This record gives sequence, C-alpha cells and structure tokens, in this order.
Amino acid sequence: MRLDQPLDGLHYAQFNTPQTNELIAREVLPAVRRDGLWLGETSFYDAAGAEVRVSHMVLAHRDPQGRITHFSGVLRDITVEAAARQEVQRQAATLRSVAEHLPVIVGVVGRDRRYRYVNRAYERWLGRPAEQIVGRPLDEVLGPQEYARSQPWVDRVLAGETVSFEKDFPERRTHRHLSIHFIPLRLDDGTIDGFVDMAQDISEQRQETLRLLNLAHTDPLTGVLNRAGFEAALAHHAAQGTRLAVLYLDLDHFKPVNDTHGHPVGDELLRLFAARLARLVRPSDTVARLGGDEFAVLLPGIDRIEQAQAVADKVLEAAHQPFTVGQLRLHIGASVGIAWGRAGADGGRALVAQADAQLYRAKQEGRGRYAAAAAAA
Repeated sequence: MRLDQPLDGLHYAQFNTPQTNELIAREVLPAVRRDGLWLGETSFYDAAGAEVRVSHMVLAHRDPQGRITHFSGVLRDITVEAAARQEVQRQAATLRSVAEHLPVIVGVVGRDRRYRYVNRAYERWLGRPAEQIVGRPLDEVLGPQEYARSQPWVDRVLAGETVSFEKDFPERRTHRHLSIHFIPLRLDDGTIDGFVDMAQDISEQRQETLRLLNLAHTDPLTGVLNRAGFEAALAHHAAQGTRLAVLYLDLDHFKPVNDTHGHPVGDELLRLFAARLARLVRPSDTVARLGGDEFAVLLPGIDRIEQAQAVADKVLEAAHQPFTVGQLRLHIGASVGIAWGRAGADGGRALVAQADAQLYRAKQEGRGRYAAAAAAA
C-alpha cells in the first residue's frame, strides 16, 4: 500500500496483524461497548508491511440516545520500548534459568531483609517451597538461632561490603559445610537495594581436606601422630596456655632387633609398642612417633609432676613386657624424659627441649628408667 493511497473503503482489519484482530474481537470491542474505553498494546502493519508495536487506546463515541456511532483509536509507536522490555524479559528469563539449574544455593534478599527470590537448590536446602519463603523475613525463615549466626554478615553486606564465610551444620546429614557469599545489590545510583546469597556445599572438600591433614599428621607405620602432628598438638596447647607434661622416650635395645631379625620384625615391634602406648593414656592425651624408635606423649591438664611420673612408670612397664612377633618373643625396654610446666610463647619448644635433656639423663643413668624436671612457672 502506498503512503498517498486513499483510505476510503478500506477496513481497519487490513492494517492489523492477525493477533490484533483476534484481540479486538475477543477483548477490545466487548470492553469498549461496556466501558467506553480500552487501553492496551497491539500491533499493525506499516506501509512497508513491517510489524509495528503500539500502545493502543480505543474510544467509543455515542449519540444523544447513548448508542455507539463509531470508534476512534489513539496509537503510539512503542517498538523501541517493546524491544527493550522484551530484552529485559529475555535476560531475566535467562538469569532465572541459570540460577535454577546451578548446583549452588541462590537467594535474593531485599533491604527490608525479606526474601525476593530463591532457586530450587535453596528450596531443597530449607526443605520448603518458594511460596513459603519469598516475601517472608530472614529471621522467620531461618529461625532466630540461625539468623543470629548470620546477622553480622547480613549487616555488613547491607552496608555495601561483599562478604565470604563458611558455616557448619553438624546436625544435618547432607550439606554439613557451606561456603557462603553475600553480594550487595546496587541500584544505578549506588543505593544498596538488598543482596544476593550464594552458598555451595563443600562437605566433600572439607572431608578430603581433613583426610589429607590426617595423613600429613599421621605416622603411616604405627597410626599414631607423626612429628608434624605432635608439633601441631603442642602449638594448640601452647596457644591455650595449658599446663602439661611432655614425655620424650625411645626404646632400649631396639637396634639389635632390626640387626638380628630384619626391619619387618622391627616395624611390627614398633606397631605393637605404639598400640600399647596409646592404650595407656587418656583420649585427650597425644601419642606420637617422632622417627625411628623415638616417641613422645603430651599430657595436658596435669596439675603435679607426680601424675606424669605415674604415666612414665606405666610406659616403662609396658615396654618391659615381652612382645610376640610371629614365632619370636622379643624383650626390649624404654627410657623416658619428663618435662612439666606451662607451654610458653615459644610454642612449647622449651618444654620439649627439657624433656629431651631428661631423656638423655635417664639413658646416662642406666636406661630403663625416667628422669623428670619441672619448668619454671
């Protein structure tokens, strides 16, 4: 159709898209006959045959008797606006699709601390559907205790800070450890409008980290702690300011066992002795093999050096009892050095050095015995 072509005799439906004509018949005309006005959006074809999206107002005109004589319409081209709105809707749908299928717990919370959105992973985490979460305040959904744990981070993110932290949920069977990120939502003018809550289950990674840490701190031959594990335990007690005793010991007459019967027999003997040693002490005590036939024991919470000496007597008795390895019945012994006191700012190294010096003294005095000293208070 030419731009200068007369419109006389043409029907308005010729200019409309099929969808618009269907809308006019189904919705527009009934509304205008009833209310005298209809507002909405439609589309029509321009002179070049291209579809144009418009904001459309239709008015009914009546004669003095109230009968509709004709209709008029006011149209405004909103092609650009519609395209922009469609792009926003497309982006929103894309983000929803991504958020729904990410293996990450995602929630959006407004500045009023009410949920605006949660994905399916968040629903599974809380064990309730989105309609029971969205629109409700954080403290109601999480519960007072859990909200109190999160509140310091919520305050920080609503002040504009991106925060990352980890939380443990030991009572849960799954998702026992979460890595959580709170990210501020900012408007164009920089105003904080809320935040995004993203959390990832790191239970398997945490377990693997602990497994590797245990491996790094465990003597593979005997199953007790190694030197690194012993030093970590000592540093922990030093940081707590614990009064403790350090027993430093090694086996007497162990080298002839290796020389006569071979290292496999010697290794089994070390395993048997470590097991005896572990049975002698409390669960809160630390047993470690420092290398070769050298062992150490940490006894925290010891009030008097005599308590450590009593443990040393048991160690000497356990070492003196014969060991059965295959058809062999082996006799060895042990010497023990004891240091007792409070681990200081040096991480307990002075106590260890003192226990080592006492071990040397016990050997010099004839082996099969202990020597003890109390550190300065």
